[in-house]
Amino acid sequence: MRHHALVFRFPVRAASAAVVFTALVATGALPARAQMVTRFDDRTVFNTANAGTTFTVINFENMGYTTGAATGTTFGAGLTISGTSFIGINDTIQVIDGFNVGTPNNAVLTVQGQGSSSQDSILITLPSGGVNAFGTDIKDTNQLGGAAPQASGGVFNFTLFSGTTNLGSFQAKPVLFNNFAFIGFTSDTPITSIRLGANSGVGGGRPVLDNLEVGPTFGAVPEPGTFALGGAALGPLAGAVLVRRKRRRRAA
Repeated sequence: MRHHALVFRFPVRAASAAVVFTALVATGALPARAQMVTRFDDRTVFNTANAGTTFTVINFENMGYTTGAATGTTFGAGLTISGTSFIGINDTIQVIDGFNVGTPNNAVLTVQGQGSSSQDSILITLPSGGVNAFGTDIKDTNQLGGAAPQASGGVFNFTLFSGTTNLGSFQAKPVLFNNFAFIGFTSDTPITSIRLGANSGVGGGRPVLDNLEVGPTFGAVPEPGTFALGGAALGPLAGAVLVRRKRRRRAA
């Protein structure tokens, strides 16, 4: 690396960390971060990739549903848990006992089924400022096939937004009726909302969610590793600038 040459070739009168850091990025000494979304289909892999991240875990227990009841508790105006909001589009969201959809002994979120399954959607609005990671269990309300475990026929679209910018649409297909699949995302751009709906071209039922993991909100404080990297990379340049200043003072 030729960081010293960069400093001495140009007159530096008021070097700052920001100026030096910009120079490093411009010369390729530090790579510029690309904005991208990474998808995960396995919760263990997702959590390993986000080691050290503090997630808010959302399940739907204690939401007023009746254990063993065929119907659940509806939320016509939507539902907010720990800063994350859920509202039905073309339908009403509800929390039901999972035995209705093949996963007994736990509460799950779905839509009531008042309209067409191909139109039912759930809009998930994430905490203010957006998050860098999100994951959820997903399954279908319907079952297809014969002997248990029965196959699930639904394909669901997850469309991610950062404000009004569409970050991409991703499909999830739960394999078995009595088991959840997992889908998760990480993003360099804040994920502010997610629209979840059934794929209108593929048969199946309505989406069922449980065990959401919502990452921390984007903030102004960089990760500790950023400071460590910046300090290590700036070391030669900062040292060269200080040596030059000392020489000037002695000459004066």
